[in-house]
Amino acid sequence: MLYLIVNIDKPGKNDVRLANRPAQHAYIEAFRDRIKFAGPTVTEDDGMSTGNMFVIEAASYAEAVAFTQGDPYVRAGLFDTTLIRPWRWTFNKPGLDI
Repeated sequence: MLYLIVNIDKPGKNDVRLANRPAQHAYIEAFRDRIKFAGPTVTEDDGMSTGNMFVIEAASYAEAVAFTQGDPYVRAGLFDTTLIRPWRWTFNKPGLDI
């Protein structure tokens, strides 16, 4: 099943993001085969990161939670809010003409 994961940074924590970016990118690389798409959310004016989102494939909600808990950004306390929801890819799915 697919899971949507949305993380929103705590205000004023860009230093935490920058300090943990290499570890977070390495973590994500280890799950590349399970990540359908992902990337940071950004401010409209200067493109500064404000959080991130993923759609991952996981066998269960518990597995999606475990993926999130292993994220170096989560472990460093970067996020104010994390949302994890089962997700159904309906529109613009690769290989599906609608």
